Amino acid sequence: MHSNINAVHHHLETDKPQLLFLTETQIRCPSDAAYLNYPGYSLEHHFRQRAGVCVYVRNDICCQRLRHLEDPDFSTLWLLVDTGMDKIVYACVYRSHSGDQETTRLFDHLGMAADTALHQHPDAQFVALGDFNACHQDWLFPY
Repeated sequence: MHSNINAVHHHLETDKPQLLFLTETQIRCPSDAAYLNYPGYSLEHHFRQRAGVCVYVRNDICCQRLRHLEDPDFSTLWLLVDTGMDKIVYACVYRSHSGDQETTRLFDHLGMAADTALHQHPDAQFVALGDFNACHQDWLFPY
């Protein structure tokens, strides 16, 4: 993300998306991330070395970070957006190429967190997005 920050800011300026999710951000020092901020947007992040996720949220969007659904061992970020008409729970995920055991742990966590989110917000829609590093359609088997 560091090397592409000008392109990210250009996209925010020209397209003005309500939400912009980014994965594999690779920010090493999250305490020194002020240069990532952009006027008119708040930045929610879970930065990790060689991984990480974040979302830019336009200031007119009503949202709540669902930190209780996040696990520090994984690059995930959970967000509840209330449009006034709909509620949407977003799970932004980055899955590294870390092997089957890590994938199983990640999917177990995502399943439990999704169940919790939908139990707490039964009227909400659910969107899982991100970079799953899926190489072929059989990747999800037996999930």
